[in-house]
Amino acid sequence: MQPPALRHDTPRRWPLWCAVAALALAAFLLFRPKHDAPTAARREPAAAQKRSGYVNRTQWRARAAHPAEPAPEAPSISGTVYDLTGAPLAGAAVSATTFEVAGNFPTTASSVQTDGDGRFELRVPNGTYNLVGNKEGYGPTMAIAHSGDDLALVLPRSGVVKGHVYNERKEPITRFTVDVIALSPDSTAALAPLSSKRFEGPDGAFHIDQLPGWAVILRVTASDYAPAFSSLVHTKADETRDVELTLTSGCALTGTVRDERGAPVAGVFLDAEARHSAGVASQGSMDAASEAQSDLDGRFRLEHVPAGEILVRGYAGGYATSTASVQISGCDDLAPIDLVMSAGGSIAGVVRGSDGKPAAGVRLMASHRSIGFVNTVTDAEGRYRIEQLPPVLVRLELIDTAQRTVVHVGVKDGETVEQNLALLAKGSGEIRGRVTSGGEPLRGLQVQVVCNQADSGLDMHYLTTGGDGTYRATDLPDGTYMVFVSSTMRASSAHVRGGSVAEVNLDLVEQPKPADAAVVPASATNH
Repeated sequence: MQPPALRHDTPRRWPLWCAVAALALAAFLLFRPKHDAPTAARREPAAAQKRSGYVNRTQWRARAAHPAEPAPEAPSISGTVYDLTGAPLAGAAVSATTFEVAGNFPTTASSVQTDGDGRFELRVPNGTYNLVGNKEGYGPTMAIAHSGDDLALVLPRSGVVKGHVYNERKEPITRFTVDVIALSPDSTAALAPLSSKRFEGPDGAFHIDQLPGWAVILRVTASDYAPAFSSLVHTKADETRDVELTLTSGCALTGTVRDERGAPVAGVFLDAEARHSAGVASQGSMDAASEAQSDLDGRFRLEHVPAGEILVRGYAGGYATSTASVQISGCDDLAPIDLVMSAGGSIAGVVRGSDGKPAAGVRLMASHRSIGFVNTVTDAEGRYRIEQLPPVLVRLELIDTAQRTVVHVGVKDGETVEQNLALLAKGSGEIRGRVTSGGEPLRGLQVQVVCNQADSGLDMHYLTTGGDGTYRATDLPDGTYMVFVSSTMRASSAHVRGGSVAEVNLDLVEQPKPADAAVVPASATNH
């Protein structure tokens, strides 16, 4: 995954670390829908699949003041949906998803429609969620939101993709679903389809008019077939693209799930992901629409798996996520998969505020495609610990109101990695500016001001535009910053040196076109 193409209002050259930072910022999802909806999470699994014992760790568990009292009600997630002119959009669908079944298996927590003023409110348990905003004829967008957030989603007008779906004999598929998928890096939680639509007809034709302003992949699923994936597709609002997709029956993957002692593990929820390249240096995974559960002997069988590089993931209570990789070029002589479940590794440390003192009650969020969101809160001494993590590079975010720090931590199986975090000390610099659309000010948009502070991690500041479209980030340390407008492709750079003031104005009408790589908007990756 590559960062979005940027329009620089300050110096055009961006240091090499910016590309790394933009990639690191990438953080956001929903999956194979089984019904018509503008956006939908993956279907609910069978009752047997729910018995894996997997625990959803996306929530922050609030404690009551007294044991006999109920926990306080979680603050809602609210916001406004706009079009690119800055007008509020009524009747737009906004969905929030969580991970009730598995860390890479998003399920819908709540879904609402915006009112006449474009406003929405999602009442969900206290935690972290993926949001998707959608409306017929508009390009969908997405964001990560925490309970209590109030944010804006901006929907541009959509282009059109039309085409046909056939089987290997060039016969039309008469009933199928098309999902619009954004590819994201592995360090982010699995992304939901931006839109999903079911089609029925004798000629296998489809027509999609809910496409975002960046490159996406179309996924087609149908009963008794492996999913098919398009190449990267990008359309402008006035463009129509033709795409033809062919479904095959795919292959069956079999294997056994064992623990570290070699004993079979029953009841493990398993699914398959297809790996996809997005440019020269980046890859991502997508749901391959195949699920199973291990039997009493630990055996499993995944049907209709597509060709290519496939990741098989296993989820069960008391274990970290386990992943096995297999390359499928044909269905003959596929070796059984041996999936080993373990307790995984841990990340632990002390969190300090910008004053250097241990910070109690501070929220932290770990994310990776295989785990979704894992949240925790520091204790009275500022300590935290996150367990049962797979041996992967985890994105760890310290969340403190409008300022956040992000680092990436390599987890090691069977070990505890010590990772202390701190909010950066205040500086004397400032970045300010105005967000407009065709010259008209936009109110209530979230602006993210982000700087890579090397070993200290990403220093992130969150601001909201006022009635005249202006924003202001103060007390900034020296550094080179990226300024993002949430849920859009607009971004620019600014330099702060010796308490200087930088001005960055952004207009949303001229959305930059991405290169030949799948990208997601800033709000989906930085938040």
